[in-house]
Amino acid sequence: ARGLKKHLKRLNAPKHWMLDKLGGAFAPKPSYGPHKHILVDRKTNENFHLLYDTKGRFRLHSIKDEEDK
Repeated sequence: ARGLKKHLKRLNAPKHWMLDKLGGAFAPKPSYGPHKHILVDRKTNENFHLLYDTKGRFRLHSIKDEEDK
């Protein structure tokens, strides 16, 4: 059991997945993979990551120029 965990606990999974605490299903842990998509606002020349927050909403996270490469 070394390394990163690949599954979420059923209690920590989002409610809209409707996983029972004692059910046999597991919840795969969400991961962004090796690459995150970068959104660029050409008017203000800002870069953003599009992230999914814990309440099920998309959020824009501002990043610096060094991180977008």
